Amino acid sequence: LDELAWLEIEQTWLLRLATAALQRDLSLQDEHDRAFTARQDELGRERPMATAEQMDRVSRAIEEGTAPAVALAREGLRLADWARYQRRAGE
Repeated sequence: LDELAWLEIEQTWLLRLATAALQRDLSLQDEHDRAFTARQDELGRERPMATAEQMDRVSRAIEEGTAPAVALAREGLRLADWARYQRRAGE
């Protein structure tokens, strides 16, 4: 699954989640969040945690206009690595 295919899948899910939320049904969002986080953590066990230095370089590159997927790839990281790092930093 490449980044472009993932973006299409993600867009479809975001539309489903938004539709449910507009209907005042947040159960789908809650279920999605739990499943998404669990899967990221499961996959993340296979990879070392990104360093603060890597994330600083990614953040600077994005602020300078580099596409997030490109900035992450330069560091050998994936979007899932970024999300896992952000969650851990917020704990």
